[in-house]
Amino acid sequence: MTVANNTLVQKKSDANLSSFSFKSLNLDPKNFNVEDFWQAIDHLENTTGAQFIRMDFGVPGLRTLPNCIDVQKSNISNGITARAYPPHIGTESLRREMSVFINDRTHLRFTKKNLFATCGGTQALYVAQALASGIQNNKDSILYLTPGYPPMLSQGKSLGKKILCIDTTFYRDNELVEQIQEHFAQHKIAAIVWASPSNPLWSILSPKELAAIAQLCEKYQVTPIEDMTYLGMLTQDNGNIFKIPSIGQFTSKYLMVFSSSKILSYAGERIGLIGISDGLQHETYPDLEHLFSTQSIQKACATFIFNTTAGAPHSAQHAVADTLKKINNREINIELELNRYTTRSKFFKKLLTASGFTLLEQKPPLANHKVIPLTNVNHLNPAHSIYLPNDGFYVCFYHKNYTSFELTLKLLNLGITVLPLSSFHSGHTQGVRACVGRASIKALNQFKNRLHNF
Repeated sequence: MTVANNTLVQKKSDANLSSFSFKSLNLDPKNFNVEDFWQAIDHLENTTGAQFIRMDFGVPGLRTLPNCIDVQKSNISNGITARAYPPHIGTESLRREMSVFINDRTHLRFTKKNLFATCGGTQALYVAQALASGIQNNKDSILYLTPGYPPMLSQGKSLGKKILCIDTTFYRDNELVEQIQEHFAQHKIAAIVWASPSNPLWSILSPKELAAIAQLCEKYQVTPIEDMTYLGMLTQDNGNIFKIPSIGQFTSKYLMVFSSSKILSYAGERIGLIGISDGLQHETYPDLEHLFSTQSIQKACATFIFNTTAGAPHSAQHAVADTLKKINNREINIELELNRYTTRSKFFKKLLTASGFTLLEQKPPLANHKVIPLTNVNHLNPAHSIYLPNDGFYVCFYHKNYTSFELTLKLLNLGITVLPLSSFHSGHTQGVRACVGRASIKALNQFKNRLHNF
């Protein structure tokens, strides 16, 4: 992607953004690169002084909790973390406090031995996929529930796996289960990967869906990988904790991914964690031997982290651990803090629908679909079969007159940056994703003003 030339060097006001020519960006709808697009807009802002309403990259927009910064500075100042390598599986305090945080917000029971620190959730995803692939070397594919975080599919490819996708924009509930069952039966699948809440739809799988997926994973010996990067960001208006359903409620063998980037507005320090369930830790896997010189998934995980990054940033681990401890002790109400994203999302959705846009909602289940019989889940409430998108960090929408890529360009010319859903491996041809992370209510009102030229 080539960045715009010197014709844009002079500072322009927001009102003149629509006069810019973005042709020199050479955006390609068939090969849209999110990272290149992000850097190109950064360059335009820095060289022209133009102010875009940035809703493209998933960057946290709330102030970093002061405790994080104070503790990290203190650890650097005392010289201990600066001169000592971090434990490559993570500090004991980080793993302990994260386990409490997880247990408070899920129906799981983690301890520090279930968790390993990584350089952000992205590395945790890579480690999880490498472990799941290594457990069963005879399986050549990974199945993804999309639309989803683009790097996770790139990671699968780099591991030499075939990439298979099921688009949850079109399949949910029993229809989703049917699709998964067909893929498991027809292909040699090592792992199934999804996020909850998802990027970009901000939806979560229901207990009924999770129970069915768990059954299928056990039947076909597929490792489920659940990305909970945004754990804590599904908030209630009163700031109370929302307990999110998890695959771990229905099977003993699974991998999970966590991150501190969004929940603590601490993205730059790259602290994430991978969770390995007790069921996986208590068995040995001969296929791991040739890759990691061990049959233990715990030791394989530690080896993979060490061989790629040799650990996560030391002082930042202490900062996250101390902040999580205050959250766990209810000294900080993180849900109330993160609820600001929910407020922005609700405001933005009202603005969109009043301006001729349509929100992208989940497809409701059909009345005439075949029902997959589920065992041991009769206690689940049928009313909970579908979890509709919540108000949160991401909003997906479309306009009937534009394709996904056309709408991205149209809004770009108005100084508004979003991403086409095609870049998230979505089959929806008209949708775009907007992130409210950096979009304050003031910025969203500017969005409304710029739409006069739409």
